[in-house]
Amino acid sequence: MCNENCVHDPTHPMSAIYELPSCCSRTCSSSVGTIDDGASSLFYDPCDVCGRVINDVELVYHCTECNAVICNGCFQANGGAVHEHEIKPFRRSIRSNTTGSALVNKSRNSEGNKVINEYVVVRLLGRGSYAKVNLVQHHRTLALYALKILRRNRTNKAKRALLGRASSGDDWLREIAVMKFVSHPNIVKLKEVIDDVEANKVYLIMEYCAKGPVYTAGEPPLPLEKVRKYSRDIMAGLLHFHGEYLFHRDIKPANCLVDDNDVVKIADFGASSSQMKKLSTEGTLAYSCPSSSVGSEWQATLWIVGPLLSRCTRWRLASYPSPQRVSLNCV
Repeated sequence: MCNENCVHDPTHPMSAIYELPSCCSRTCSSSVGTIDDGASSLFYDPCDVCGRVINDVELVYHCTECNAVICNGCFQANGGAVHEHEIKPFRRSIRSNTTGSALVNKSRNSEGNKVINEYVVVRLLGRGSYAKVNLVQHHRTLALYALKILRRNRTNKAKRALLGRASSGDDWLREIAVMKFVSHPNIVKLKEVIDDVEANKVYLIMEYCAKGPVYTAGEPPLPLEKVRKYSRDIMAGLLHFHGEYLFHRDIKPANCLVDDNDVVKIADFGASSSQMKKLSTEGTLAYSCPSSSVGSEWQATLWIVGPLLSRCTRWRLASYPSPQRVSLNCV
């Protein structure tokens, strides 16, 4: 691309640029790109000192005591005196190879199955209040994936309250961003993001966990050894998540999935946040930590794992002590 004053060397090869079909969109590719190049600001509050909006992948300074976040500029100008508590440097980075693409094929095959780009819909895996998940198969490699359908700009009131935002339409971007910022054996991986601009939807092609949730209501209790194994997997995923200053905020059996190798992987990150200040009992109420018992965010999350595991072994939810009295030895 050049302007009217541009001169091209005729010895250099040139290739034509073709427009995408009208049904396609560059929006998702660009939105995924903003996450890649650090232009997104989905997780941090503004700098506690200057009030500047902080990008998700820039260098910041965290206070683990009060959760203050300070930008690098303010720290360089004031040093350690910029904040009353000890602060530590942290920089988030992209850790996945997720690709973004526009919808170019939405049809049905000869057997009547829906086809979305290169993926054939096999069957429904689950449906929630704000999303639907299908099992899909890549038409060439035959590999199986979970396809999650999100509606653009969907943000439910509970999550807005949880994240302390008066109005927001970035839940779907936050879910994409989380899976690009983390990579761990116990966290579901995101393979591809497909944007359907005409239907106002986004399709997430994710790792498929064939055995489903760790526990489904009505099933027999799980053996104790399996519960111990699953709890180790869940805690390993959560500890990695917390190491990235991210907090899931909706841990429950339906969001802890088991793959073919009996490994538990944490899923569904639409309610995730890096804000420890804004603790709330919103989310899935039966698995939420009582607001009167909340200590730090990691203590609250650890508390929530107790009812989850109790559900797997007793068919019912149990009462647990406050998070200050719970230790890793419990699980």
